[in-house]
Amino acid sequence: MNQNIQYFVYYRVEPAHVEQAIACARGLFSTLASKQIATGQLYQRTETGKPYYTLMEVLSPAASAHTEAEDFLRQIQPDVELAFAELPVTVERHSEVFKYLPE
Repeated sequence: MNQNIQYFVYYRVEPAHVEQAIACARGLFSTLASKQIATGQLYQRTETGKPYYTLMEVLSPAASAHTEAEDFLRQIQPDVELAFAELPVTVERHSEVFKYLPE
């Protein structure tokens, strides 16, 4: 794994679709891991007083994956589209990239 780079991808999902969105994200992680592109973790935040949840994927690219943000995100886009194809709503994915700073 390329432990120096982490991709944080977050999106909002209505409560009626949150379980299905979670399943889609986990399916994406499985696909990326089987292709040895990345591993993923999923986090959920309840938005008090808001009509949605926020889900955040933390993607750790494999050493062989592209480490430039645009290249990596472009590389996984077909897998993202396939994983979320059955979700009856479109989620707007926002991506941020952080680099680990060792001491």
